[in-house]
Amino acid sequence: MRKSILVLGLSLIAAFVFAGDSFSTNGDSVFIPSPAGTGGIDYSKQILKVKGMAPPQPGAQTPGMSRVQQLRVTKADAYRKALELIKEVQVTSETTVRNFILESDVIRTKVEGMVRGLKEEGEPVYLNDGTIEQWYTFPLQGNFTGLMFDQIVPPGTPPQPPPVQFSQGGQVFSGLIVDARGLGVKPAMAPKVLDEDGREVYGSAYVNREWAIEQGMTGYSKDVAAAQNNPRVTATPIIVKGVKASGQGKADIVISNADAGKIRANAENMTFIEKCKVMIVL
Repeated sequence: MRKSILVLGLSLIAAFVFAGDSFSTNGDSVFIPSPAGTGGIDYSKQILKVKGMAPPQPGAQTPGMSRVQQLRVTKADAYRKALELIKEVQVTSETTVRNFILESDVIRTKVEGMVRGLKEEGEPVYLNDGTIEQWYTFPLQGNFTGLMFDQIVPPGTPPQPPPVQFSQGGQVFSGLIVDARGLGVKPAMAPKVLDEDGREVYGSAYVNREWAIEQGMTGYSKDVAAAQNNPRVTATPIIVKGVKASGQGKADIVISNADAGKIRANAENMTFIEKCKVMIVL
């Protein structure tokens, strides 16, 4: 009886992992798996990963022809899975890719076209029943990030000054590490860092578009030490503890006014903000 309850519980957990409140880690990567376990989003590496599958194809004259046909089917299967998976990617704390797709046929068409560029990862696996499995990946940074960023900040918009003026004389930092462990924060493509009064310390309005597209607005890690060694934040980052999660999707993070003040104490810290030199530890 206990075993049956345990199996049922695990099944329910797996079914709600992607859409619910959980994420998993793979090594130092923050990875959100799909409910079926055939893919997921690696927010640390900024890639989508899916597994295409294909049984033996009827009508093939030789095993070799069957395998060629199967590999085509695996990519079609992976494309279908990737398209559903990418719709659930959190862009901001209030929006997902699905929101933009539903609002615009142009966005939907562009996303579909980009996802067709799935790349094979590794070699196909041949199962005993003749089924072929092949993993495929799709990068979130680059053109896809650019498309999503354009929905948040219209093209041609220069970085905006933050709502609180930066001063002179404080310490200059090379980057920002936010320790958000235990707060229930979820990864997103464009999260915000806020102070306790709700004023933005870091957000999409203040970053350079080219930097955001090239490397994403934030890096994600599950370990503070690993985040410190990440070249994104380089040698002398400021490390702050998150106070709570914020936003509908819990992707934004509130930090203390005192820590926000340290960042704002020198106008030169706008350099690391504009260049997206921010890591979030989950």
